[in-house]
Amino acid sequence: MDPGEGSRHAAARALAEETGVRVTAGRVTAVFRAFSTGVSALGAILGGLLARALGLSWPFLVAGALVVALGPILFRWLSNDRIEATLRTQQATEERKK
Repeated sequence: MDPGEGSRHAAARALAEETGVRVTAGRVTAVFRAFSTGVSALGAILGGLLARALGLSWPFLVAGALVVALGPILFRWLSNDRIEATLRTQQATEERKK
């Protein structure tokens, strides 16, 4: 388990609970954990193949380039504004049901 994995699981659980779907919070967490574990294994395999083919420094260079390229996109996609908008929409939906 990498150092950030626990905080990602906690964030996924918190978001699932905050959005009011407590019944499915466990399922959301299980899917998130399965996905992150699978992607970690896939990344290790691809990094090993890349290191064997091109040398040990290449996996680090490729990973760094991916972080630089995808970081701003993911930061915007996972921003608080988007989460808060989702929460406002769900609160409005709940108020209409009452």
